[in-house]
Amino acid sequence: MFLIKFFGGLLLFVLLFGIIIAFAVFARVWRIVKSGKRDNADARGQSRASNVKAKGEPGQKIFDASEGEYVDFEEIKDDAKQDR
Repeated sequence: MFLIKFFGGLLLFVLLFGIIIAFAVFARVWRIVKSGKRDNADARGQSRASNVKAKGEPGQKIFDASEGEYVDFEEIKDDAKQDR
C-alpha cells in the first residue's frame, strides 16, 4: 500500500513539474516571437523615416547654435555629508 501511495505521489510531482517546465518554455518562446514581430515593425518604421530624411536638404543643420554650448561647472559640496 505504501509503495502505491509513494509512486502515485511521485507521478503527481513529475506531472506538475513537467507542466511548470512546459509553461516556462512556452512563455519564453512566446516572448521571443512577440519581440521579433516588434523588431520587424520598428525596422519598417526606421526605413520609412530614413526615406523621409533622405529627401531633405543635404547640408541642413539638425542642431541649434546653442546645442553643445560649454557651461561652466561649479561643484557644490554638501555640508551634511562632511560632518560625519
